[in-house]
Amino acid sequence: MGRYILQRLLAFVVILFIVATLTFFLMHAIPGGPWDALALQDKAKFIPAEIHVLLNERYGLDKPLWEQYIKFLGGAIRFDFGYSFYNSTRTVAELYEELFPYSIQLGL
Repeated sequence: MGRYILQRLLAFVVILFIVATLTFFLMHAIPGGPWDALALQDKAKFIPAEIHVLLNERYGLDKPLWEQYIKFLGGAIRFDFGYSFYNSTRTVAELYEELFPYSIQLGL
């Protein structure tokens, strides 16, 4: 019984790694970025090129893809997903913590 549970846990970790990796690379494969999405939603939120470069530097989006991936995996292992793109004063973990009860309620 213990061996079965260990196999299932190991399979869970492998599947989680594969899904995270696929999601990371698929998000980088689509054209545009988070700042382009803001401009598409509201023309008043158009971001000048100079600010675009500064935002990419702040969030590490100017680094090579392999370096972004290593940073992403390291953060995911520690449950540290950095600051939100849309609310730069709060971390993603804080937003999850605030909104998780609603997800549980909706799921139930």
